[in-house]
Amino acid sequence: MSKFPIHPGSISYFELINGEEILQNKRSSHEIPKSMLFKEINAKWIPVVKVVMIQNEKMREIHEYGPNGQLLQSTFQLQDD
Repeated sequence: MSKFPIHPGSISYFELINGEEILQNKRSSHEIPKSMLFKEINAKWIPVVKVVMIQNEKMREIHEYGPNGQLLQSTFQLQDD
C-alpha cells in the first residue's frame, strides 16, 4: 500500500496580479512527481491542488493549498540585489 492517498487529478498554478489570481497553468497529477503532489501535515499526506505565486521587488512567495482550501506550505525566495 502506498503512503500517498489518491490525488484529485491536477494542480492549478496561479500568479497573483493586482490582487487577482490569474491562472497560468494546470498540470495533470500524472506529470508531477509524487514528492510535489503531497505535503505531510500532522502525519497525514494532503494533496496539493493549487499553487499561488506572488512576486514583488525583492521576494517571490509560493503558497500551496489543499483540496479544502487549506494552506499547506509557503515558500519565500529572496532575490539578490
